[in-house]
Amino acid sequence: MVKLTSKKPKKWFTITAPDMFQGKELGKTIAKEPNQIIGRTLKLNLFNITGDIKKQSIIMTFKIKKLDNTLALTEVIGCSLSKMNVDRMLKRNHTVIHTVIDSKTKDGKNIRVKAFCLSSVNSKESQRKAVKKEIDAYLNSEIKANTFEEFINQMLIRRIQKKASYNAKKIIPLKNITIRDIKIKSK
Repeated sequence: MVKLTSKKPKKWFTITAPDMFQGKELGKTIAKEPNQIIGRTLKLNLFNITGDIKKQSIIMTFKIKKLDNTLALTEVIGCSLSKMNVDRMLKRNHTVIHTVIDSKTKDGKNIRVKAFCLSSVNSKESQRKAVKKEIDAYLNSEIKANTFEEFINQMLIRRIQKKASYNAKKIIPLKNITIRDIKIKSK
């Protein structure tokens, strides 16, 4: 025999961005119980949030952290470049130097930053190691000096990439430095 359960009506919840994006509406979700949506993640193209077409290759990851009536408040837990954009940057006959940094921000969040830089000249292994060491040192100091949101903001306006490139260009000529992924590491 089929046991009937009471059908509780589902409610709609509006998902909003954190303060760094002026609390814009990210979307809507539906759930029976309010506690069912806490912890859900949402990936959105930055163009959909800011309206800036130049930022369409950046994908922001949000996590719902708390509810205020029918308003779901989020926090940024990551930022990455689309795979298509990264593949377009990587070309034949270019030197690519990859780096991965694990560090703790000023507000105590453990994050992992993945970056790469491109050079159109052939370089020696010692030069590539020196560039990687220079970039690692600069990114590590920037991570420790900023909170997670400040670091994301600095990355979005390309301030971090420009300063890291300026320091590393003294070793070999670089085309650019790109941060391709930033994530909060799980405990």
